[in-house]
Amino acid sequence: MLIYYSLFIIPLISFFIQNKYQKNILFCITFIYFSFFAGFRFEIGPDYPQYFNNFKYALELNFLNYIKKFYTDFTFSIFYYFLALFFKNFNLLLAFIFLISLLPIFYFINKEKYRELYLILFIPTFIISIGMNLIAQMLAASFFIISFYYAKNNHRNLTSLFFLFSILFHWQIIIFFPLILYNHLNNKSITFFFIFIFLSIFILFFRDTIFDHIQLYLKASLNNLYIYCIQNNIPIKDHFLCSKDELNQLTNFNLNLLKIILQNIKIFYVDSNYFTNFNEKLHFRGGVIRVSIVFFSCIFYLIFKNKLYLSKKERLFLDYFCICTLLLFPFVFVIEIAIDRIFIYFYIFQYIIMIKAINLFENNNYLKNIYIFLIILYSVLILYVWLNYGNNLISWVPYNNYLFDIYL
Repeated sequence: MLIYYSLFIIPLISFFIQNKYQKNILFCITFIYFSFFAGFRFEIGPDYPQYFNNFKYALELNFLNYIKKFYTDFTFSIFYYFLALFFKNFNLLLAFIFLISLLPIFYFINKEKYRELYLILFIPTFIISIGMNLIAQMLAASFFIISFYYAKNNHRNLTSLFFLFSILFHWQIIIFFPLILYNHLNNKSITFFFIFIFLSIFILFFRDTIFDHIQLYLKASLNNLYIYCIQNNIPIKDHFLCSKDELNQLTNFNLNLLKIILQNIKIFYVDSNYFTNFNEKLHFRGGVIRVSIVFFSCIFYLIFKNKLYLSKKERLFLDYFCICTLLLFPFVFVIEIAIDRIFIYFYIFQYIIMIKAINLFENNNYLKNIYIFLIILYSVLILYVWLNYGNNLISWVPYNNYLFDIYL
């Protein structure tokens, strides 16, 4: 388990070195070490078996049959299929994907004043929990980060191009489509018009599918509440909760189903005194904690944004980030997994806010150093909590590396 903390060593050393040449050397060494550590992981991460099975299917099935089997992530499946045929080695494929995911992140922070602090913040999320597990989301996040980089530098075409790449790898990042469209068109009226047309066409053609998915998700959520209450001996009030038979009879999306879900949310979060057990919360509802941290960074930004020395484009992106955060945050208590996955793409803005907040203490070195120490401590604690209280700890510990298995 301790080997995961080794990722902090080089960025910390670099942070305290003043020589620019030495810092650049350590920056390159950090890239190599991260690539080696995460890229050549072996049997690490909860999704490792799934991606390995996808790899085997790519070698066994023809292109059309493979795409039919994994049609939900259409473009990523195409990308993954041809990489599997090219490498014919699953671990080399993972290493390559991580490498092209890591490059945009290092490119983004290369000229940042506090790039070592960015790296330290990235370690628990973009390097380990996302980078070493959620391959498609990591690719999408990386290309979105580079899209944001070009937006800051007023390259509208490159911004839109790399955002398109990010959507192709994972569809959930489409939540930023209105922002990218406005950045490209630079006209609010035309942007709203295009969004209205797009949503109207989308809802018109896919309304039945949308409602079916919502219905199935809500029914599955309600079923999980039953299981949770039974396993934890939480009293269920019959006049609030529908019976199991009634649950199975809910075949249409309607207000009655929504009413039942809302009533059960009351039982789950209020009547069960769910939030009184911190240890249980760590194990069962980690997404609520992660999303809450992003939410508080949003509130911090809204309070201090005029003192953070942001460019016009940074302010535009962060304002949109806050709007999305405030709108989506209440839903984390209802559809936690979905919201938690969407908030993966919000982490970069959380980290930007945390780093930019250093400007608040430029005139007081003592407070500035304390704040920087707290940033480092925060990242270490996130990794500590995740490694010690995560639901899938067995998938991460002990750490294994493909190159170790070959040469040692």
